[in-house]
Amino acid sequence: ICGVTKLHPDIKPEADSDVGTRGETRFMRCVRAVFGRRKVVKDGDRSENLPVIPPDAKKILIVDDDPVFIKATSLLLNQQGYAVVAAQDGSEAIQAMREEKPSLVLMDINLTDKSPSIDMISWNGFSLMSWVRRFEDLRSIPIVMISSGDPLKCVRRALTGGARAFFHKST
Repeated sequence: ICGVTKLHPDIKPEADSDVGTRGETRFMRCVRAVFGRRKVVKDGDRSENLPVIPPDAKKILIVDDDPVFIKATSLLLNQQGYAVVAAQDGSEAIQAMREEKPSLVLMDINLTDKSPSIDMISWNGFSLMSWVRRFEDLRSIPIVMISSGDPLKCVRRALTGGARAFFHKST
């Protein structure tokens, strides 16, 4: 789904290719670098083809206005044993971060407000990340920025703003 463009210096990918020796994408290797190994949910462990999420599963918040990306990424992460929470705009993301306390946030840079109004704040990934970093209880949550836009325009700003990694969405 995604190809890594730039990682935070603390994150070391296993290989430079898109798919590793175990069939993992760079995206999943980055998630594993942040969380460590998790139990992979195998087909025989599922009920009615739904992934079984362990009660102690790490929680990942996906913030993206594209429901197809949310669904595809959620399925991928659920199959790897992670619990997923989704938000489609900045307001939902703020609420989810405060209530759910995720272990990792995957945040799109370009967010579209579902119902913009004059008195509402218009969020993009950079402004949302900046807001989150102001709060002590949310500051330690790692954020991975994602975008389908030009990565050259976004990577430096994302990493200097506090993102742990940046992924470019394939189109």
